[in-house]
Amino acid sequence: MSENKVRFYDFGGFRLDLANYRLLEDGEPVPLTQKSFELLQCLIENRARVLKKDELLDTLWESNYVEEANLTQHIYMLRKALGQKGSEQVFIETIPKTGYRFVAHVEEVVDAREESQPHVSEDPHSPNVSEPGSESVVAEEANEPSQRDPGNPPKHIWGSVRTAFGLIGVCAVLTAAIVYFSGAGAAVVDSGPGAIAVLPFKQISDEKDEKLGLGIADVIIAKLANIDSIAVRPTTSIIRYASEENNDLFEVGRALNVDYVIEGSIQRENGKVRVTTQLYSVAGKKQVWTETFDEEYTDIFALQDAISERVAQKVALGFRANERSFPFKQYTSDPEAYQAYSTGLAYWSQHSKVGFESAIVHFQKAIEKDPHFALAYAYLADTYAHYGFLEDLMDREKALRLGEEMANKALRLDSDCAEAKSAKALVYASRKRGAEAFELMRSSLELKPNDAHSRHRIAWMYANRGNIEKAIDEMKLALDLDPQSTYLNLYMAHFYYLARKPAEAGKYCDRALEIDPNAGEARWRLLQVLEMEGKFDQLEAKLRESLPKNESNPAVRLFLARVLARKGDQAGARKMLKKASEFENAADYALLTAMAHLSIGDREAAFREIEAAIRNESVELFVLRHEPNLDPLRQDPRFAALISDIEVSAGWRQGEGDG
Repeated sequence: MSENKVRFYDFGGFRLDLANYRLLEDGEPVPLTQKSFELLQCLIENRARVLKKDELLDTLWESNYVEEANLTQHIYMLRKALGQKGSEQVFIETIPKTGYRFVAHVEEVVDAREESQPHVSEDPHSPNVSEPGSESVVAEEANEPSQRDPGNPPKHIWGSVRTAFGLIGVCAVLTAAIVYFSGAGAAVVDSGPGAIAVLPFKQISDEKDEKLGLGIADVIIAKLANIDSIAVRPTTSIIRYASEENNDLFEVGRALNVDYVIEGSIQRENGKVRVTTQLYSVAGKKQVWTETFDEEYTDIFALQDAISERVAQKVALGFRANERSFPFKQYTSDPEAYQAYSTGLAYWSQHSKVGFESAIVHFQKAIEKDPHFALAYAYLADTYAHYGFLEDLMDREKALRLGEEMANKALRLDSDCAEAKSAKALVYASRKRGAEAFELMRSSLELKPNDAHSRHRIAWMYANRGNIEKAIDEMKLALDLDPQSTYLNLYMAHFYYLARKPAEAGKYCDRALEIDPNAGEARWRLLQVLEMEGKFDQLEAKLRESLPKNESNPAVRLFLARVLARKGDQAGARKMLKKASEFENAADYALLTAMAHLSIGDREAAFREIEAAIRNESVELFVLRHEPNLDPLRQDPRFAALISDIEVSAGWRQGEGDG
């Protein structure tokens, strides 16, 4: 092969375009899945010899442990795409019991930047290679011309794809900025970052496959989500719509705070699949484009790859020079393992006791079906890290031990698994290894910057480290990615409360209640907002109204004691505080008790209760750092010493430049 950087391979009327990651026939795109493209490139680049089946499996799928049937299927798909039938115009030769060899004549076209004169293919249908910096972005259809800034010429999305040996399943990262569409058939205009939601595809035939609709959406999301400038809603944000048949797309789009919504339908019949996909503009309330794909249903993962690739290409346009790309990883080839994993993910996303307990069952099933399923290990680790929800199943130490063990297994299978690093960071934080947890979380976000849950976790870490404003900034990013998450809205409300910004805190409480009217924490936080705003009469009325519903809970009485003291009723406050102390579970509310004592001026009793809260780990560092009701203690050296002791024991360290 040429020592120059090859950009195209031309053979038999076809051109394999490495720079733009596509196959052309007489200048027209030929649909190929990511893996089929890689397989074709591998065969062409090693055409001087026979490639054994084991070598191809190791090279293209590496540690994903797929079966030989998967390779055979992709060979079949390649031959179908190339129009190879029987002995007619053979491109790929089968060597019985051995492997495959590419036998057609190939001409190499090198990158113009590698030579003083461009090397142009003799193929009259293929475009000439332009001088460096002069290429335009090719629109997918003739009636969709590309738009570009002549002062900022685009670079190739793909560049030259890595050679086959050492290839780790390079997949098309399709966009670096989500695009704005002005209408069906109109020009595609790059107007800067936008937001997009990909809803689970609906199945309209009797022959249904539950994992297929969510799987296609999940793969599209994964292919778009690894680029910093794309705000694509995560699977955990859209999974709630998987079981809803009659969603108003524009209402969903507004709820998810996105510019565009992709939806699709799947119809299976007699071994064939028809997938119809539409892109809708939320603001314009109109369909931008629709496309139908017909595929053979032989391999669910090949089908997901084919459909997701073509849909993602449809919304792909342009990129910026500083964009980073990451390979899309197919973590399992076992349909049952994927189904168990996706069910577990749906339960995990509930962030509830029942949800986490059910998630464990399904993630374990996924691992039983595929012991090499790194992402299932990662989310199982993450579930164990939420040990507070698992008290009926195991104690704290067992949950954290299992969490670290599962995260390490995931990282052994894939050292760049962002979800595993995020889970391990949560375990480390709970094990008082704060500095290590912080670095792991930052590493996770470098790998997967558009993960709402990791953004939330690093926000919590910043708050623990004393930087509440940075925590709020990270929470804004998390909510940009997943605005429909109840618990993310609640965390933002809490952080704004701690930052002494009651109006903003109230806004996010209201948002949480819109999403989930049963969100009790939001109602509690709204009471704190009234307290911060000095509306004590209104607050007292609400607390007294709730007393009959909280006969076994001292929290309301402790809050009411604080309010009465603020209103000057010291006797009433002391009476309410004494009543709260008589509850069996009063020790669980040590921090609230401390704040009630402070409200009546008893600093020594407040210190004792804070120390008790620290001993039984019922208070977090960020709350002690920022809680407004603890302000009377801020100037006391003993309180500063308590904060310092916790910071040291929990392992938090303030790094330079990170706040």
